[in-house]
Amino acid sequence: NLSIKYAKYTYDGVTVITPVMREEICQQLNINRKNVGIWTSGVSLSFFDEMRHAKNKVRRSLNLSGEFIVIYHGVFAKARGLQNAVQAMEIVKKNYKNIVLLLLGEGPSEGELKSLVQKNQLEDCVLIHPTVDFDKIPAYINVADVAIMPYPNVRWLNNSSPIKLMEY
Repeated sequence: NLSIKYAKYTYDGVTVITPVMREEICQQLNINRKNVGIWTSGVSLSFFDEMRHAKNKVRRSLNLSGEFIVIYHGVFAKARGLQNAVQAMEIVKKNYKNIVLLLLGEGPSEGELKSLVQKNQLEDCVLIHPTVDFDKIPAYINVADVAIMPYPNVRWLNNSSPIKLMEY
């Protein structure tokens, strides 16, 4: 808030990434809506179309040729809800065979997630994969049948517009 208050008096305007965030800062900090631009997230769909050909190659490299794949990609942090997603796989695997949760990324909760997978014997249905280069992300997203963002209901996430949502 201090940065935005400073900007209010120093600059002609500010930008945010969602209409919800614009409304919130305008209301809380008494900023004129005309002085707040929205710079939304976007993604090039053509980049994803170009990577469709790699789908089978990636599935084979992951040894997931016939599985139903649920993917999350990004930072492994407590605030992302990944622990709940992993624990949910314990329920899912009882009712559905050949389903895999693919967690693609790294972060401070990686060790905790790996321990949770091992503790709950979910190695057959949760795959934690290291980060890949940005230009390969579309190929991994394309192998998925479903993509998730299991974020908890917290203010700073509710006002965001993650690029992964656009990619999904």
